Amino acid sequence: MRRFFILCSQIATTLCTASPPLQPRQTSGDAVVSGPYSIQGCGANATQIASVLSSIPPYLQPAIADTLSTYTSPAYNTFFKDVHSAPLVRKILQNIAQGTAVLPGLAQPGFGKVTSPVIACIPSPPVSDPSPTLVGLTPWVQAFAKHECAKGRGDDAFAYFIGGTNIVALCPTWFALNVPAEPKARRPCIAVDRATNQFRGLGYPLARNLRSWLVHELAHVYLVAATNRKVPVDEVYSVNSCFRLKADSQRYMPNNYVYYVGTFKLASKGESFV
Repeated sequence: MRRFFILCSQIATTLCTASPPLQPRQTSGDAVVSGPYSIQGCGANATQIASVLSSIPPYLQPAIADTLSTYTSPAYNTFFKDVHSAPLVRKILQNIAQGTAVLPGLAQPGFGKVTSPVIACIPSPPVSDPSPTLVGLTPWVQAFAKHECAKGRGDDAFAYFIGGTNIVALCPTWFALNVPAEPKARRPCIAVDRATNQFRGLGYPLARNLRSWLVHELAHVYLVAATNRKVPVDEVYSVNSCFRLKADSQRYMPNNYVYYVGTFKLASKGESFV
């Protein structure tokens, strides 16, 4: 337990985040390309999504470099434990940063092609006859995503990885994740409670912002593609739950990637979280 406290103490002050103002949500049956990613059905909001996607590569680079180190950092030891997981962790982060085209894991019929991930919004009203190229607006994908976003998990219905595809569907609530940006000194941080020898709170100030949630869902895409099986079987979200997992479960947990990359400073000094 003492080692846990030391690890937490060393990384806790870096687990901070701030977010940009909200933007109105509009949708349409269009497609916008952002680097390797395709943004479909998002209308005027495609610009905001593209901005978030473009911020991901520099955000991930310090963690990618850390996985190449000859020693394991406190951050890595906290969220992955086993050095043998480093090649997979590095591969997942590199794929997210590059938008690598992959064959969907456990591919659904009609989705057995190598593609980069698609970011899709849920149109209202639905697009009834989308172009065949707009895979993110395939009628069953629209129906499934709309159902999942409406059903949700408490207040967690922000976005979903559509299993068997390379599609990440954004719920309307994804656009409401953020709070107005705050000065660095006032950003919410994840600290260690010395009395309980745990991180304070659930870790959501770091995990619940536009960029972190996209990293979470894209980790789903690439983890399933890399293993061709349903991983994780049982998902956890809070920072302490992610820490307590065994190493062979940590490597398949999307929020472990979110908390891990969140412990590093951004590649560009002065860049704020989005």
